[in-house]
Amino acid sequence: YEYHFSNSDTALIICERALVLAKKIHSLAHQAQLLSEKGIYFHRVGQLDSSIATYKRSQSIWIKLKKYKDPEQKEAGENGEKIVLSNLANAYNDKGNYTEALKCDYRALKLNEKDKDLRGMAHCLNGMGIIYMTQKQLDRAKSCFKRSLVHAKKANYHYLVGSTYNGLGDVYSTQGNYDSAIYFLKKACEVSDS
Repeated sequence: YEYHFSNSDTALIICERALVLAKKIHSLAHQAQLLSEKGIYFHRVGQLDSSIATYKRSQSIWIKLKKYKDPEQKEAGENGEKIVLSNLANAYNDKGNYTEALKCDYRALKLNEKDKDLRGMAHCLNGMGIIYMTQKQLDRAKSCFKRSLVHAKKANYHYLVGSTYNGLGDVYSTQGNYDSAIYFLKKACEVSDS
């Protein structure tokens, strides 16, 4: 995973080799994880269609694992699907397909709510807020950011608390409510400084 940041091409080679091994040992969870990593690579280099296709392959394996009777496999499938749906949402968002991005974030949100995963809920809601902000649906964006903030605070997810404050600041600034915008942007800076 560290190679994604330092050397993307090396990361892809390692991922491809590991994927061959995962197939040889019939490890579906590893195959799904490696396909997700490969999707991240394609996303980073701007190959969004390849990224989306690879994430979908990963998702289909995670869904298959959710049907297993083995509790570990089932849990891996549930957790993996939540993550890959968020990755898909990001790729669709970057491609400008906001409808699909929102569908993926919404599905991931429902899975996170089912698991009572506060961090996951906060992440999905923040992503939805960003998409609504991009579409100038400011009331929806504000609602998502506020809900995200509640979950992020409960989970002590400081990074996302700061990001959500920033999103709220952007909404208020766009609405011309500069006092509220400054308040939330200052809160974002306070969180990032701590």
